[in-house]
Amino acid sequence: MFKLKHLGHAGWLIQNENFKALCDPWFNPSGAFFSAWFPFPDNSELLTVDLIRDLDLVYISHSHQDHFDPWFLDKLDKYTTILIPKFSDRLLFREIKNLGFKNIVQLSESESIYVNGISIKVIIEDKMIEKDSGILFDDGVNTVLNLNDCHPE
Repeated sequence: MFKLKHLGHAGWLIQNENFKALCDPWFNPSGAFFSAWFPFPDNSELLTVDLIRDLDLVYISHSHQDHFDPWFLDKLDKYTTILIPKFSDRLLFREIKNLGFKNIVQLSESESIYVNGISIKVIIEDKMIEKDSGILFDDGVNTVLNLNDCHPE
């Protein structure tokens, strides 16, 4: 069975006894969008060593600063798996690569990966201006769908 813990805004910790993933973690104390947006309520107490220990992956849904947080990602081991949607442009991929990450997995909607018994798929919204995605975790018994800002048709 999955355990879900809300990390504020669009951030989630999703785990079971064999799997641990973070989705869209946003902790930057400087906020986003020229410091106009901040995690509310304040979630700084959730950023602990235990939170980032033994991660199987971190999922980043899209490149907006309240979902893609380089300040937070800088705290992770550069061999942490970063899972992103395979958008038609490579902006998000390049940004994560520039942060020094070595294990970046891009998924299209027709692909899935398996991590510690969990099937993982993405739902992609890849329009001219708006690019976003959702993610589906399935352990064969339970399913978690995280759409964050994504509005699939």
